[in-house]
Amino acid sequence: MPTEQMKKQSRWIVGIALFGVLIYLVSTAKGIGIGGDATIYLTSARHLVEGEGLGLIGPQGEFRLLPYFPPFFPLVISLFIAFGVDGVMAAHLLNGICFGLIIWLTGWVTLRASRSLWLAALAALLAALSPVLIPVYSWAMSEPLAILLGFGALSVLLDYFEEPAKKSNLVISALLAGLSLLTRYSSAAFLGAWALLVLFCAPGKARERMESALVYGLIGSLPIWGWIFYDLSQTASVASRSVEQGAGLTQRLADFGANLREVLLFWFIPDSWIASPPYPAVFNTAIIAAALMGMAALVVLGLRKMNRSDCSMLRRLVLGLLVFCGLYSGLILLVALTTYPPITIGSRMFSPVHLAFVWLVVLLVGVLSVINASSQAAMKSVGLAVLCLLAGWYGLRSLRIVQQNFAEGLGYQSLAWINSETMRAVKDLPAGQLIVTNEETAILFLSGRASYPLQEIYANSPDVSPARYGDGNLEEDPAEKLFRDGKALLVVFDSLPKQVAGLYGDQAESWAAGLTEGLEVIYQAEDGAIYRYRSEPIW
Repeated sequence: MPTEQMKKQSRWIVGIALFGVLIYLVSTAKGIGIGGDATIYLTSARHLVEGEGLGLIGPQGEFRLLPYFPPFFPLVISLFIAFGVDGVMAAHLLNGICFGLIIWLTGWVTLRASRSLWLAALAALLAALSPVLIPVYSWAMSEPLAILLGFGALSVLLDYFEEPAKKSNLVISALLAGLSLLTRYSSAAFLGAWALLVLFCAPGKARERMESALVYGLIGSLPIWGWIFYDLSQTASVASRSVEQGAGLTQRLADFGANLREVLLFWFIPDSWIASPPYPAVFNTAIIAAALMGMAALVVLGLRKMNRSDCSMLRRLVLGLLVFCGLYSGLILLVALTTYPPITIGSRMFSPVHLAFVWLVVLLVGVLSVINASSQAAMKSVGLAVLCLLAGWYGLRSLRIVQQNFAEGLGYQSLAWINSETMRAVKDLPAGQLIVTNEETAILFLSGRASYPLQEIYANSPDVSPARYGDGNLEEDPAEKLFRDGKALLVVFDSLPKQVAGLYGDQAESWAAGLTEGLEVIYQAEDGAIYRYRSEPIW
């Protein structure tokens, strides 16, 4: 149980959490970042409040249940909207609350487990200054809520371990983990890791632990099973991805390794140093090797030390974080190798592991700083210096990220999109005009118009005989037929070559130019154009 001294010390952690919220507010001064997924979340939430249902309304009024995503994040946003708060503002408020709470939670749980204020303050400070977490929380996405619910479940579970008679904590923890899974499918790792923690670390005999772990898993899975049954009843499908066969496994594994390398490097160095380091490129490989070997040494030495000490809550916390890192990484690897379209392996995807990793470093350094009485002061000084240097390095990197976000804005709320001439032309089109575009969600967010996607940007293989738009296979693409029949306009933004670069590489520019060659241009701007089909191409 927390002591009075710990409660007083927690004021420092609250102060760090408020400092983190201030950083967040500066980063999102021009508005929280809105991208494609965020537009789907926010639009679905608004439609739910308006009585249409949790989903999207198509260009001709057709309703589609929330595609691809679990529903809890837009459901929470819809509660704000129901009380009169704009959806974008709701996401802004929610992410700020989540960021402050996860910083506080990291510090508070560390304080309780280690009974060390300096460790707790550093854990909270590293979370607040993280160049990985700040960008994640600056966008209107589901990760911030999922991370808070997942690690919140761990906090409550640790309380259950301290007071096993209080079964309500086990139930609350399971429900929090289940709601995290209902927020992001990858949060299944939270539920699985904490269930394993119950199985191996809960008080009681083996049979009692097994029963508790089973109950934990069943309770935690209830929310997602409810959504699956509802989704199946409405759409006969619960996923947007298909299972891949064994062919191409080696290439997918190589791609995963390359992407994971960039993710890990970004935990230690700026993004610009990954592609163009100001030192020999081989040093980047050395950074990853040193970090992984250093972490392995910390884990081995720390677990050996804790086995000789009375630090049960700390040991459970460390084991829980270790299991979570392994389970989450394995889950993402499995999905990346076995499903199509492939998931995006980036810092956002691995942000929960980043927080767990940093948290583990702080805890293990703290454990090793008290090896024995004679070396305690020296080890504590070394550990404190290392963590302070890391916090300072994170602070410098995050300062640059925040400055850029403050100056330019994020996503569809950035200056580039707000000042888009092509988007202004789209807004001026007659009501009811059907549109096909490569920036479907941008048009939806900024103009309120539903449109058809340019399906070419979602192709899984390059077109061996590319044709201008409107001359392709009209049976496979109803939107292209509408354009060919003169019922829809084609709106192409200059982002198209980048969107197809993965398929066409150096030929992306020429492919994009060929797509519109011979079409009638009815509006031209620096950032895009609007086209009408011509029965005869202009050569």
